[in-house]
Amino acid sequence: MEKKAILKVNGMTCRHCVESVESALEGTSGVKRVEVNLDGNVVEVEYESDEVSIDEMKEIIEYQGYDVE
Repeated sequence: MEKKAILKVNGMTCRHCVESVESALEGTSGVKRVEVNLDGNVVEVEYESDEVSIDEMKEIIEYQGYDVE
């Protein structure tokens, strides 16, 4: 089932941060679309909930060096 999540991510400060998060999530099975808002420190993700969970996506972002609330 396709779902949408908005994750609050702390520590992103530049375009490189945005690209790092986007590429990590876009390379994940089940992730359909990623939009990072640097000013609001949020990541909006459309994903297939039967392929990837919110917790897995949080771990992927944290592995890139950012904190997810």
